[in-house]
Amino acid sequence: MAVAVLLPWVQVTVQASDVLPSAPSGKTLAKGTGNGLDSDVTVGWLTLLCAIAAAALGVLGTVRRDGRLTGAAAIPGVASMGTLLVVLARLDTAKSKVLDKLPRLPSAIAAAIRRHIHVTLDIGWYLALLMSLVVMGVAVAAFLASAKQRPQNGPHNMP
Repeated sequence: MAVAVLLPWVQVTVQASDVLPSAPSGKTLAKGTGNGLDSDVTVGWLTLLCAIAAAALGVLGTVRRDGRLTGAAAIPGVASMGTLLVVLARLDTAKSKVLDKLPRLPSAIAAAIRRHIHVTLDIGWYLALLMSLVVMGVAVAAFLASAKQRPQNGPHNMP
């Protein structure tokens, strides 16, 4: 997850043919990307913090041979999933930040660009999503494995 924060999360493009019909198709007028630590995304820091916490809980649980502690790594996994959903919900803010970076344009051109900006998720976001799912899966599996190995001390097991 920590590496995924450094990769591009959001890609913003404007195709020239969308804004100017006479422009050759496939020509990109403007393009920008933002990784998890960019100001366009803003919640990547939380994802990085969740990755560090999940790694620490996983290592500590493995060293102490405590599956419950390793299973607790699912909590930062769920939290990082929440931060990824926030990025998904706030894709329009990336669009407005890209528009702010453009030089001052006539209002007609700026309006045309605003209508034709394409904001997509990029490889870093998908990798962070996959790693969050892996962290949650491994943590739950470790917790369940430790629950099977622990002896049950219930009333039916008493001598």
